[in-house]
Amino acid sequence: MGDDPLYPDDRRRERLIADPRLATPLNRVHRLKIASGFIALVLIAAIWIVWRWSAMH
Repeated sequence: MGDDPLYPDDRRRERLIADPRLATPLNRVHRLKIASGFIALVLIAAIWIVWRWSAMH
């Protein structure tokens, strides 16, 4: 959001959070981040399972 990490503006952040036009896209982005993280974990687990399976045979 372009906030200065050393001098955060809490009033601006509260206004942005309260804006209903911004809440929906932010929720969508948050869900997409969670979904992509879950997919990454599933892919890592699948690679590990295939690696272990191939090592046994």
